[in-house]
Amino acid sequence: MNVKIIILTLCIFCFAINTQAQAGKVFVGNSQVGNAILVKWVNTALYEKDGFLVYRREIGQTDWMAQTDSPIVQLPVLDIPAADRKGEMALLEDYVLNNDLTKAEGMSKMLLSMKLVESEAFATFLGLFYKDEKVVTGKTYEYKVTTASDKEVGVSAAIMVKPFEPIPSLKNISLFMDDVQDKWAKFSWTAETERYLGVNVYRSADGSDFQKMNNNLIVPSRIKLADGSRKYPDFFYDLKSHEYGVRYVYLLRPLDFFGREGVDSAPFEVEVLDKRPALAPRDITAGRLSGKQILLTWAESVSLNIKGYNVFTARTADGKYAQMNEELLPTGTSEYVTTIEDWGDYFFYVEVINIADVPTRSSKTGCSILDNVPPQAPIGLTSKANSGSIDLLWTANSEPDLLGYAVFRSIKNDPTKPYERITPEIIKTANFKDNLNKVAQNEFFYKVAAIDTAFNISTPSDFAVSAMPDVTPPIPPTIIKVKLEENGNTIQWLPSMGEPISNYIVYRCNGEDTTNCQIISDNLLTGTTNQFLDETAEKGSLIGYKIIAKDEVGNLSVASNIFMVKTKNEETVGEATSKFSVNYVSRRKQNVVKWKKIERINTKGIMVYRKVAEGRLVPITSLLDTAEEYKDKAVAIGKTYSYQLRTYFNNGTISKSEVITVEVK
Repeated sequence: MNVKIIILTLCIFCFAINTQAQAGKVFVGNSQVGNAILVKWVNTALYEKDGFLVYRREIGQTDWMAQTDSPIVQLPVLDIPAADRKGEMALLEDYVLNNDLTKAEGMSKMLLSMKLVESEAFATFLGLFYKDEKVVTGKTYEYKVTTASDKEVGVSAAIMVKPFEPIPSLKNISLFMDDVQDKWAKFSWTAETERYLGVNVYRSADGSDFQKMNNNLIVPSRIKLADGSRKYPDFFYDLKSHEYGVRYVYLLRPLDFFGREGVDSAPFEVEVLDKRPALAPRDITAGRLSGKQILLTWAESVSLNIKGYNVFTARTADGKYAQMNEELLPTGTSEYVTTIEDWGDYFFYVEVINIADVPTRSSKTGCSILDNVPPQAPIGLTSKANSGSIDLLWTANSEPDLLGYAVFRSIKNDPTKPYERITPEIIKTANFKDNLNKVAQNEFFYKVAAIDTAFNISTPSDFAVSAMPDVTPPIPPTIIKVKLEENGNTIQWLPSMGEPISNYIVYRCNGEDTTNCQIISDNLLTGTTNQFLDETAEKGSLIGYKIIAKDEVGNLSVASNIFMVKTKNEETVGEATSKFSVNYVSRRKQNVVKWKKIERINTKGIMVYRKVAEGRLVPITSLLDTAEEYKDKAVAIGKTYSYQLRTYFNNGTISKSEVITVEVK
């Protein structure tokens, strides 16, 4: 801000004095600290040797009450700390102490007037300030200032005593960026010289702390037109210190007549745009990426005012260039990939577009693309593990110049370590058998690459992985006990150790012939079971038991030890149901088993047993205590079924009937 602004500041007082035919102007405001009214005044002579008197009256009263016992005069010394008495303040203090202020004029008078407004201490030093601490909150007062000779300086506006409130923010603020010079910001607002003294402008750049931009207070003032009239200018403040690409935020604060800033305006954001043509991209290169793909690269434009890039191509250096990208490539882009249709020569250039849509072209570059394209990577690779080998199969490539394939293997799918080629010779078919050690337990990863007649090798296929099947049988279990009970024989064993067990299979052998054994557990025993109840063993006979463990992949252990036992003789109590019939009812496709119920008080009931062909008898009903027939619907044409009735008595004994065999036709 220049001297013109200082002059405008003084003019506020001058206009107020002249228009009201007064010697000066009186300003009032609530104190920021305590309950008091601040009174400050300016006089046309700026200084009064005999001093000034201050009067006050409450609104509604007519009499003025003196507030000062003696005139307020200039002090002999400026009452501020020595550290603050420097620069402009020190010069003004020296001027006041060594000059006659009644003769002050020009720049000296302007600077004194400015400091009078900005500093309460300086106004007190000049004898132009009074602090009224004898006020009552809520009451409204007026103040009058006169010279000691009773010449009136001025009367203040009415003011109510209340806590200090900063003056409200400016009204109708506008910020204008010059259309021709975007670095030139201009500000305007509603001038209210009776409400505030001037304005300070603050700015933040890209999120930095706000800094005051004006060196001196901005004071709105009317300008004289050619016809002699006066009006406010279109703009009160302008600023040209902007950088391209920087986002600025402005705040405006009014300053009251006691040097106190008011409420901030709303923030104003502006980004200065550089509309100059951007610098061209540099170092344009073009070359094969793979196959018919061309990679175009460039060094980005160093300009900051760009929107993006376009890429152009032609078949000759001086030919007609066509744009390749459909949409503008964003800033930050430094490469572009395109696929050509024919082999041969291609030429390119890149243009950069600035924020004003003005293009700048790079230099041209070219490349020749020859037919040296490798085959496509094989697809559909699968692997199947067998005992001692892994079979690989994939979809055959369709290139007319295909020569064959190479197979690669690794025990880890680690991208940092290459796969090992395991086929020195080129494979002509789309399959391969990799023979391995049967006991290998790790996983094997495979990839396949295609090779053409020019010995171009493709990128590897996706990997396939397989592991050799588990061929190690589990450790056999050990039978430790067979407990003979009334309802059967309970076999107990120590479980198989090592591999996880899926289930156990229990065998029963007749007599000492351990080769004549039958499964009696139906493979229903889980791997966590360690006992089994044999309810179908023949009474009074010598039998043996053995157990085989089966792991989760189906490997069977060798048989356990054979445990021989002599079962108890069957105790028969009374008459059992021995006579029954079995008839096949073809229209209902079922065997009907009928018997005559025996009325005995010690009979629990009857259970129907059945076997298919040469299998073993197993129960197909629960205990039947009142029924006299059973319909077996689970039969099939062409099979032979054998049935037996077993009577269960209250004392725990069982009576078996004869076995009847029926062939379903």
